[in-house]
Amino acid sequence: MTELQEYFIELSRAAIADVPPPLPPEGIDWTWLWDKANEQNLSGLIASAIEKLPENDRPTDFNIWYVSMMQTALIMGDRFDEFDRVVKILKSNGIALVCLKGAAIKNYYPIETLRTMGDFDIWVETHQRKAAEDIFRREGYSV
Repeated sequence: MTELQEYFIELSRAAIADVPPPLPPEGIDWTWLWDKANEQNLSGLIASAIEKLPENDRPTDFNIWYVSMMQTALIMGDRFDEFDRVVKILKSNGIALVCLKGAAIKNYYPIETLRTMGDFDIWVETHQRKAAEDIFRREGYSV
């Protein structure tokens, strides 16, 4: 693992733990980090860690990181509203469900790398699966 990849992980850890990250390595390639963060749909998360760095240790174009962080907050707010709406519809139709995130569900994906960052997972009992799928279709989702 390269020093840059390790720093990317450190920034991720700092963002998740909501703590200041370590200072960047000398001569850091912020463009590579930006590209990797966008590729992984993590630019907003990484930006929240970078924001905790002293200003002179941040990328000179930190504004694009900041905008990404704000856009992520707006997008996740919209996703949460939609998730809440769908959960209410499922419950009102008698569907027993459990809402799951991240590590609790990762082993149930046939291909773990297909997991999407920022998604919401809903677990329903096997005997209610068809009814839940019908509700999702009725609401405009592809199943």
